[in-house]
Amino acid sequence: MSSSPHERINTLIDQGQHAAAIPLLERALARSPRDLELVSMMSYVLAKVNDNARAEHFARRLLAGMPDHPQALHNLANILLRLGRTEEAEPLFLRALERAPDEPQISIGLGELYSRSNRHVQAERVLARALASNPSHPVLRANWTHTFQPRGRLDEGLPMLRALAAQNPHDLNLADALCCTLNYAPDAEPAEIFKAHRAFGLLLEQQLGVPDAPPPAPPRPDGRLRVGLVSPDLREHAVAHLIENFLEYADRSTLHVACYPLGPEDDTSKRLRRRADQWTSLRGRTFGDAAKAVRADGVDVLIDLAGHTAGHALPLFALRPAPVQMTYTGYPNTTGLRACDFRIVDSLTDPHGVEPFHTERLLRLDPCYMSYRAPRELPPLRPAPSDPQTVITFGSFSSLLKMNGPLLALWARVLHAVPSSRLVLMHTGLREPEVRDDLRQRFAALGIDPARIDPRPPAPTREGVLPAYSELDIALDTFPYNGAVTVVEALLMGVPYVSLAGRTSASRAALSILTAVGHPELCAATEDDYVRVAVELANDASRRAALRQQLRNEVLASPICDGPGFARRFRDLLQQAWAERVTPRAKEA
Repeated sequence: MSSSPHERINTLIDQGQHAAAIPLLERALARSPRDLELVSMMSYVLAKVNDNARAEHFARRLLAGMPDHPQALHNLANILLRLGRTEEAEPLFLRALERAPDEPQISIGLGELYSRSNRHVQAERVLARALASNPSHPVLRANWTHTFQPRGRLDEGLPMLRALAAQNPHDLNLADALCCTLNYAPDAEPAEIFKAHRAFGLLLEQQLGVPDAPPPAPPRPDGRLRVGLVSPDLREHAVAHLIENFLEYADRSTLHVACYPLGPEDDTSKRLRRRADQWTSLRGRTFGDAAKAVRADGVDVLIDLAGHTAGHALPLFALRPAPVQMTYTGYPNTTGLRACDFRIVDSLTDPHGVEPFHTERLLRLDPCYMSYRAPRELPPLRPAPSDPQTVITFGSFSSLLKMNGPLLALWARVLHAVPSSRLVLMHTGLREPEVRDDLRQRFAALGIDPARIDPRPPAPTREGVLPAYSELDIALDTFPYNGAVTVVEALLMGVPYVSLAGRTSASRAALSILTAVGHPELCAATEDDYVRVAVELANDASRRAALRQQLRNEVLASPICDGPGFARRFRDLLQQAWAERVTPRAKEA
């Protein structure tokens, strides 16, 4: 007895063969266009293969046939969220939740929407309410823990994440989140951080069944090394500004540079696209299909620019589509993958001795790993906002992800030591009034008058952020996850940047940048030294005035802003890596 179309389709879906189910669904719907079960399945499988535009069509058909049904509302809301249309998705999630308040998947979707919109307090509340009815739901618990760090409360979120990851050792998403989060943790030792990354790598390799060896080197009829850059952030994002010099100045007689964006595109993407030899979006493709596309392009060296950050493509790298694979700039640590051959760093971010904490071989791009493309028109330098008789303004424009209890205590020590001072904080995470009030109260608990703390939402554009530095006398770095672009931008606006170097790459980025600019004295080795450097600057108006005038020129003249020089050094490093890969590797000799 033959099975019904519904049964055959459900079998394929259960087996994860979503693409194979689509032609069966198309034939079944041609015969029964009003069968809402088929309409629902079609919407589901199209979303699974990332054909979200068609999935939306069928989701709307389902909702038309089942008005106000919570599952139909939730289905369409999820697809709109995937398409980035949060304003349309939100009322649908809310209607679905009103009709099915105990359905955890609806709360998960609404929580994700709020998190993407930087409304983390609302996300926490939605997920906490859902947990009251579903206390053991693993995704609810995991997503709830993720709402703490974007509000500057790493100290509360990380213990819960550590516990969840330990309880669910086969959950790849939790393993991934733990890798990323540990970079921000003041109490995380390098060995613990590496163990988490290697555990992720092993788990991913087990789940994908990855190849044992890299593919052979493809033919290169034009003699040029084919380089591929993979990132979700080839748009208005720090990573774009860190890679643009390479795209513009790469020697096209020896290199062919392809970009593989993973996410949405904008005006910055259009500018990068004009500088690339090839631009192939991988957005919406399965990692298997993406790997086939990279192989078909004959890429020699594939470079990850995301690490474990949101929207990354580490499964693509685990599938080994290119003979040489490496990671650079978008993430300050190892990938944990055996399939990633090299990590590009420098001798200050990753001094000799840190090799045991990497699955990759380290390539050191001295004198500084970083290249920054300054805006064509920088805002004019303005006089310092204070003089010896007025209030000193400290500031940090870094992400709230980098905030933690010990850091706030360190900043409070600086504020106590300079009684006539205030602290300006600016970031997207400060859009919610509750987060701003919470930060003020946390400083109050450290003995700082909340009136001295000025947390603000960000300026809407990069061009709007730079002038805001003119309000600051001194910028204070975060620890253990330093700034990078924020360091350069503060210096470009004449603001000295006080940092603290640690033992991880994330905690040594500012040391590398400040040294390249000629001011390693601004990077402290201990917390006491950090306070001393900040206080000495606060008490020396003439030194601050001199720095105000000279820092911009020092940055622009440094290796960081030398685009052609960086592109040459980067090319040489890639060719060195290629030579080691196509001949017996030095480390295996």
